[in-house]
Amino acid sequence: MVRAVFAGLALALSAATPGGAAPATQAQGPPAPEDGSEPFKLASGPAIYLSGRINDHPVEMLLDSGATGTVVDKKFADRIGLKPTGTIRVAGVAGAIQGGAASGVTISVGTFVLAHQDVTIADLAPLSALMNRPLDMILGRNAFEAAVVDIDFPAGRIAFREPSTYQPPQHAVAVKLTDASDGFFYVPVSIEGKRPVKAELDLGQEMSLSISRTYSDKQKLLKGRRTSTMLIAGVGGTSIWNVLRVRSLAIGGVAFHDLPAYVSHGGELPRKEASVGLDVWTRFHLVVDLHAGKLWLVPEANATSMAFAHDRLGLGMVRDGDSFKVANVAVDSPAAAAGWKTGDVVTAINGRRIDASYFDGDAHRDWGEDPAGTRISFTMADGSVRTLTLADYF
Repeated sequence: MVRAVFAGLALALSAATPGGAAPATQAQGPPAPEDGSEPFKLASGPAIYLSGRINDHPVEMLLDSGATGTVVDKKFADRIGLKPTGTIRVAGVAGAIQGGAASGVTISVGTFVLAHQDVTIADLAPLSALMNRPLDMILGRNAFEAAVVDIDFPAGRIAFREPSTYQPPQHAVAVKLTDASDGFFYVPVSIEGKRPVKAELDLGQEMSLSISRTYSDKQKLLKGRRTSTMLIAGVGGTSIWNVLRVRSLAIGGVAFHDLPAYVSHGGELPRKEASVGLDVWTRFHLVVDLHAGKLWLVPEANATSMAFAHDRLGLGMVRDGDSFKVANVAVDSPAAAAGWKTGDVVTAINGRRIDASYFDGDAHRDWGEDPAGTRISFTMADGSVRTLTLADYF
């Protein structure tokens, strides 16, 4: 399996746009609360997809609080006539890519409209291929600056509320939300009962919890535990991280237990101690109120009793045309025990060929997270068939 981290889509101007720096972003006000909410799609992974428009062209956009700006895929931008000027450096957890800048862009989701926006245009195709799903646009902090973003995960609906009149949900708990100078949003969390740390609120991170190498080493989290490796996909490509299970994570008085955590190997964004992703946030009705400096949380009734999904296979694979190529074999995993190697090519899984239709329905999912004891068959490029039995390995 591959875990996606859009985390750290840090956009840095590396060359001035013609005529000087890009103009400041302006936002048309969000709709009044009575205008209601919009449905969103929680794609497998998970990832939040919104149906909207950019310069009046329909687009499916991924919502990411961990992106310091909005990014439009280069091919999609070409298709709708959005032309870049200047140069932007887009930094991510796996490296950095170059992009262009565009201004005067209008973005909308339902009745919520962001006018006169500055966006980055970059090639998102490699990340789309790693995710095995289309990625035409990432909607970043622009939305959170303009509105109170109210995400009701249990109901599958999102609303962009007027900050000056916003009232939080009944029984919501307020958690301090910091808009830091690095462009990211942070909340205090406690990992295994230790002193609170500032963790990034990252709605573009699939993983429950990611931890910096510096913090992990300081707390000796990798010592004396079952650990392994995991292929992480992000802007700039892929990276191999360590994975382990932590005993607890506490946020806003809600404590989660026995959850997977992923330890980075440094990279572009080493300053963060931790990031909390969608595997945790989907257990709440969550409201990001940047204007009041608060994250409002209403946990689901079974928020803490639901087990966290985790890989039991040990194959990090990326799409390569009508096949998957193995990019990582996790240490001590079922795949490693069976002798799988980096570079192995899979053309079908459980008898289903890896073609365009494979990614349309339920066939494309994290089958590596199925229960222990589940058997999965793989058809290889040479026609041979291999079978793996899922088991816990970290």
